This record gives sequence, C-alpha cells and structure tokens, in this order.
Amino acid sequence: MPAPEAPGDRIICYCFDIRLSDYIRNPALKDFVAEKTRAGLCSCKSKNPSGNCCLKDFPPTG
Repeated sequence: MPAPEAPGDRIICYCFDIRLSDYIRNPALKDFVAEKTRAGLCSCKSKNPSGNCCLKDFPPTG
C-alpha cells in the first residue's frame, strides 16, 4: 500500500498533474490551467476522480 500523500503534495489538477506544492511555488499555474481549459485541452471528466473541473480545487491566492 502506498504511503499517504503529504497535505501539501495533494494533486489539485489531474489533467496536468499539478500538485498543491507546485502551485504554491508557482501561482501562475492556475492561469495556465485556465487557458488550457478554455482551449478545451483538459480532461477533467475522465482524469479527475470527482469528474469536475480542477480549477475549483486551486486555493485562493492572497
């Protein structure tokens, strides 16, 4: 059985394999995902276990 993920290492975008720790280091990743989503290049329905868009999983910046 694999070890559980650290909270800061959870996947927040399954389409582009972006983890929370990646986003914390580079907040522009949310813009990248939004751009790809607008272009229809995401696969949220098949890759995200929830079947929903991953953009809602990005925490607010502040």
